[in-house]
Amino acid sequence: MKLMKASPKVTLSAQLSEPDLKGLADNGVELVICNRPDDESADQVAFSVIQQSAKILGMEAVSIAFKTGEMRREHIESFTRLLNTGKKIHAYCRTGNRSFCLYAAFHASTGRPEGEITAMSQEFGFDIAQLIRPYYAGVGED
Repeated sequence: MKLMKASPKVTLSAQLSEPDLKGLADNGVELVICNRPDDESADQVAFSVIQQSAKILGMEAVSIAFKTGEMRREHIESFTRLLNTGKKIHAYCRTGNRSFCLYAAFHASTGRPEGEITAMSQEFGFDIAQLIRPYYAGVGED
């Protein structure tokens, strides 16, 4: 599993397997967030399996699942509530893009500079400029 470190308390990745969870637990992750609906692909580990394995390792697992391109305000609000717990979090989806989109939308909504968010997205190989642009529309204009 390739981890993308978004912050000291947030990591992201593509689809997890059960063995990946042990490494996350060893790294102090307290909460695993799934942003991928079950049955998106045949080789995907079901969220219930991830949730059960995470629980055995002392971690909580939560699903904020949505299809690519269908992120809504309630997904961002749920993700924000979890980020605000202060727990060490790992979010995953098929490639990590959906999870990063939630992370970027959260930071855009808090006023984090657009350039910082887009620079991080480019570092991870994601293009989120269109996603966060509405948060900055009209900023600095008179």
